[in-house]
Order: sequence, then C-alpha cells, then structure tokens
Amino acid sequence: MEEEKKLQGQYIPNEHERRIYYKKLFPVEELCAWLTYGNDPDDDSKDNDRDCLVKREFSFTFEDAYLRYQGLPDVCRFRDAIAEYNPLSINIGACYNHPMNRKGSIQSFSPVWKEFVLDLDLSDYDPVRACCSKESSCSNCWSLMTTAIRCVHEILTVTLGYENVLWVYSGRRGVHCWVCDSNARSLSDEGRTSLIRGMNLFPVEGNVLTDKECLHPMISRMIEHLQPVFLERVKTQRLFSEPRIAERLLSVVPSPEIRASVLQFASRTDDGLAVWAELRRQVNEKATFHLQDKGNERMANKLRSSLDGVIAEATAPRFDVGVSTRKDHLLKSPFCVHPKTGRICVPIDPTKPFDAAQAPTLPGLIQDLDARKPETTLGPYLRYFSEFLSNGVFPGLRKNKKSERVIKFLGE
Repeated sequence: MEEEKKLQGQYIPNEHERRIYYKKLFPVEELCAWLTYGNDPDDDSKDNDRDCLVKREFSFTFEDAYLRYQGLPDVCRFRDAIAEYNPLSINIGACYNHPMNRKGSIQSFSPVWKEFVLDLDLSDYDPVRACCSKESSCSNCWSLMTTAIRCVHEILTVTLGYENVLWVYSGRRGVHCWVCDSNARSLSDEGRTSLIRGMNLFPVEGNVLTDKECLHPMISRMIEHLQPVFLERVKTQRLFSEPRIAERLLSVVPSPEIRASVLQFASRTDDGLAVWAELRRQVNEKATFHLQDKGNERMANKLRSSLDGVIAEATAPRFDVGVSTRKDHLLKSPFCVHPKTGRICVPIDPTKPFDAAQAPTLPGLIQDLDARKPETTLGPYLRYFSEFLSNGVFPGLRKNKKSERVIKFLGE
C-alpha cells in the first residue's frame, strides 16, 4: 500500500525548490551536448552548424502561461533562461531551418529534423486495468509499462536497427522514448506516421488484429514477449472476472457465439486461466470447423489470430500516436521536474527493472543537498545519461539501411 501511495501521490513543486534544483542539479551541459549532436556554437568550420541549438525549439510552462519558440544559443543562455524563468516544465521540440527569433518574420520557417519520439501512458490502459485508473498507478500496472519498454525497444533496435534509443520516465505514470539516430531524426512526418502505425496495434478506429488473417513478423515477435505477462495478469489481476474487461478482451474474437459462451463461462469461475483455456478450445474448435467442413481458410486464420488479439488487447503497448507523427510536437525534457508530482523525468535503462515509486523527487533531492551527501539520488541517472552520450549520439552515426527498408515496407 505504501508503494501505491507514492505512485498516486500529488506534490506541486514550489518555486524555491525548483530554483535550487535547476541551479545545482539540472544537467544543462549534458542536455546541450545531446541536443546539438556535436555541433559547436563557437566553430565556424563548414560541416558544423553553429546555430544548431538556437534553431532548436524550447518551451516553458508556467502556472498561468505557456511560452513557445524559445531558442537558446548556448549553454550559458540555457542556464540563464532557466534561472530567469524558473518554469514548471521544460519541453523540447524540433530543430528548425532558422533561429527561433525569426519565427513570425520569415515565411519559410519550418521544422527540419527532430528525434523520432514515442509516448506511452498507463491511463491509456484503463480499459484493461483492474487495479487502477486515470492518474493512479501501482506496481501491478507498472509491469505493463515495463513490458511495453522491452517490446518497443526490441522493435527499434533489432527489427529496425536503431542504435541510439533513449528512454525517459515521464515523471508520473508513463515513459517517453527518443530515437536519436541520424536517419530517425531526419524522418518526414509521413515516415513517422508510417513507423508508429507499424508498431501500433490500436488504431483510432477498431483493432488492427480483428481484420488480420495473420500477423506481421514484427507483431508476432511482440506477442511472444506479451504472452507470459498476459498469463500472469490473467492469474493475478482476474481480468476475466471483471465483466467490463472480459468484454473488452473478447471483443477481438470474430464470433458472437464464442464471445457469449466464454463470458457465461467466466461468470461461473474466478479461475482466469481456465477461462483462457476455454476460449482457446472454442476458437480452435470453430477454426477447425471452418477449415475442414466449409473450406474457409480465411475465417479459420482470423479466428486463430484473434487469440493473439486478446493477448495484445490486454498487454500490448499503447501509444499516444499524435506525439510521434509530427516533427513540430514537443515533449518534456529529460531531467525536468514533473509539475504535478515533483518527480524528476529521469533517463532509464531499458534492460533493467525500473521502479517508478523510487524515482528521484524534488523534496528528496533538496534533502540530499541540505545533508551535503556526496551523491544525490539523481547521481545514477546522470551517469547513465553520460554513458548514453559517450556511446555515440554524435556526428558519424552510420546510415541505417535496415530501418529505411522497414519504413518503406510499412507504407512511406
């Protein structure tokens, strides 16, 4: 219960605490190094874009205002702006074709490149969450986010071949992902849309799996990751015992008779695994009937693939698609303070467990500073970010033909 309270608790960071944090702990130099990818504002050489940072859009959120299209020429101005504004939140956007101060005075002002970004939030899982809803979360439903990170990271790094993928805790109930490879940063809006559609199992209308006879290999691999998590959630979260969730999960099965029969079976037992076994039995039985007696291979395949659809409905990553499709969309900066929880948006290692309840908080960091500790709780996350930068997020990243082929296959 204590862990759940931590995850659900609200804390509005006060002005004094924010000012201390942004002055003493916020890693301005490292963020500027990341966002400029090795371009130096003091270098006049041909291949160097000395205006890279001032072309990058920053925005600042205040209690009663929102300031967009801010360009910060260098580390010193970045630091000065934070000290002056002391914002509730800092957001990062695209790198434009002109410095930010030209916005409104030049007609061709437009975004040129930005990291391909993803946004996942636990509230989007509400139709299949039995433990929490809306802004609340707990360790049970955070396992959905852990699974989403693992699945999406494999798609990005193995299937698509990207090498520089940064995951960041959103500070509340979700995660952000920044794909930093040069060919990801240069994707058009159409390419971004194609890519997120290829990974997303939940289009705006309907569910992609309900109309598929078979799955793309990328999705099939995702299902392999999701199945053990699904079985664990069926057992511990009693998904089929909650009529609202059971109806949602079974909605992907293209047979009204099976849906009604399994719902009735579920109403007579608390054993979710028994319900899952009964669903698989009925689906396979009807698929065999369609294949052998009616020669309808298409319907047989749709029925069998709907079992994967149930798994996906319960556990698959749920993206805020609009965040990914446009270069001009902004996203909270790593290491900024979440304005409603006081937690820090820290980078996280996708290969290691992350406990959102243990994320650094603004009050905790102030206590660390007051106690003159040799290292605050932010230390491990700062080191991880520095390691990420040192592993190659700078010029010279090789062009990734593998991801280009997959993106074209997905529809660009």
